[in-house]
Amino acid sequence: MGVILRYTCPECGYCFGGNFGVGMMFPHKYMETAEEMKKGERGNEAKKFFAEHPDGAVNCEYVLMCCTECGQYDCREDLTMYVPKEGYTHNIPKGKWSVAMPFSGCDYVSDYEREECYTVFAEYPHKCEKCGGDMKILHDDDVKTCPNCGTELEEHECGCWD
Repeated sequence: MGVILRYTCPECGYCFGGNFGVGMMFPHKYMETAEEMKKGERGNEAKKFFAEHPDGAVNCEYVLMCCTECGQYDCREDLTMYVPKEGYTHNIPKGKWSVAMPFSGCDYVSDYEREECYTVFAEYPHKCEKCGGDMKILHDDDVKTCPNCGTELEEHECGCWD
């Protein structure tokens, strides 16, 4: 299940929001994203990664990012690339994903599997659409500041999405 978040500045009124995480279509989204990366539709680095690591995995969740140059926020797919830990073999056949969206037999790496059985190989090189600077993935405990006035942003959960 994904979450809808809104960030607002109590000082100047700046507001940014997005749909974060991944919904019930995760197995389909994972397979679609990995296939696009393998074909080079997400850049040469991603294509090279899957060519050299066919057992690799990717994080396709939508996350909050901030430009290290201009402070612009964006909600994008994480796309961090992972390799399996030594001795781990990815088991392709999966059981049902959910009652509504079974995706039985789909080839995907679940969040749990990725966190327990894989290690980070490389972060995807996201670029800011505004200035071209590097985008940094922000985590829950990172302070989010207004790109206009520097005040700490307030986070509001607006709902869940699928």
